[in-house]
Amino acid sequence: MGTNPWTFIAIAVFGGAAGIIALSALISLTMSFFSGRTVNKTVDHFLLKLEGKLPGRNCGECGCENCRVYAEALLNRDMDFDKCPYGNQSLPEELEGIVDDFWKIANDRAPVEKRRFWQRKDDIGK
Repeated sequence: MGTNPWTFIAIAVFGGAAGIIALSALISLTMSFFSGRTVNKTVDHFLLKLEGKLPGRNCGECGCENCRVYAEALLNRDMDFDKCPYGNQSLPEELEGIVDDFWKIANDRAPVEKRRFWQRKDDIGK
């Protein structure tokens, strides 16, 4: 009993298609993994810039538990720039400039009006 030659052709075509799909999925996952790392590095860079401008007293008078949390809230546009009572008069404008620079870059990568790039541990599950 002979084997139908169309069987081999069908196996080759479908096997090749499955290989291409698997390769595409692998490339897509790899790209999304590395693009997320780039965003996190960008977020960290701007958080450090914001923290460097803040007095660093971690007093909580702004309504946040410390300066790092205040910087995160500023980057998310969840708080006003003038909440730090120990900054100089130009501090709100400097902070706003840093946040605006961040969102220009973030919107170039993912054009959304507002997006959170991280969650604090106490926000998870809410």
